[in-house]
Amino acid sequence: MATLVQSLQQVGDEIALCRYPGAVIETLHAAVRPTLNVLGAWRVPRRYEDWSAWRLNYNVFCHQDLPATFFDAWLAGAKENGRSAIAAMATREGGSFTWSECMREVNLSAKGRWVFDDLLFKYGMRDGFCCPIGPWILHYWSSKVLDLSPAMRRSLSWAALTAVDQLMKLTTKKRLDAALPASRLTDREREVLRMYAIGSRARTIAYALKISEDTVREHLRHAMIKLDARHLGHAVNLAYHGGLLD
Repeated sequence: MATLVQSLQQVGDEIALCRYPGAVIETLHAAVRPTLNVLGAWRVPRRYEDWSAWRLNYNVFCHQDLPATFFDAWLAGAKENGRSAIAAMATREGGSFTWSECMREVNLSAKGRWVFDDLLFKYGMRDGFCCPIGPWILHYWSSKVLDLSPAMRRSLSWAALTAVDQLMKLTTKKRLDAALPASRLTDREREVLRMYAIGSRARTIAYALKISEDTVREHLRHAMIKLDARHLGHAVNLAYHGGLLD
């Protein structure tokens, strides 16, 4: 485990050099082997049950060694049974946890166990470590029950954060560049969002641009919708990674 912590301390610079999402996942996977594996990372859609919004190599990035049937099996199970116990705990708690901790802490019905019994265990994944990071989630997995020290949890969480940050940089600009013209930010929306990002309040922005405060708030609301952001801070982060605030 000490060797793994050292490996994770060095992986950040390597991840920052990755130029496509698959390389990010593979670089992290190589750093945690043979102790752990990387299942993948995904950006949860604004509406979880919008199943058409879960798209491989768009907002869902699985490790290349994962069987091709895994994602389809997960999607079918989620459609039939709803959000998994792991996903629900990630949303509720917001912090990292092992899958076995989820099984112990959540009173699971037979239907609630589907993600374990009908999916993960069938693919030889006995335990894992879930790292929620904003709208993203990254999972490590193991064929054995995990007993992670606090130092190991911190290292794995930090590495997951580094990987997700690079995934955001790589995918946000591509997603925004591919957006239809009507879905792109207008010059005024970018200007308002840029001023908001540096700490300007609605009143200050309104005075500087000679518009009303209601108009400022409307521009910010439109920017959030177009960026598919959960809140203004998220919108600023997406715009920054998409090169819209340069």
